[in-house]
Amino acid sequence: MTPATQWYLKLAVVGSVIGASMELFMNYTGFYDKVVTLEAQQRLEALHASREALQTSDSNLSGSNTQ
Repeated sequence: MTPATQWYLKLAVVGSVIGASMELFMNYTGFYDKVVTLEAQQRLEALHASREALQTSDSNLSGSNTQ
């Protein structure tokens, strides 16, 4: 192997080890559970906001039809 190939191989191995250790740390600390909970809350709030906007627009339409 050329010196450049060896250097890139070492770089790939070190990067993989660092990435794997970060993933293990995030799994161990419960990071992903917290992220899933926060994402679900944000989606629920967005769903409530869009339903409220839809109901508001429906009531505005039905109110304009009665006039």
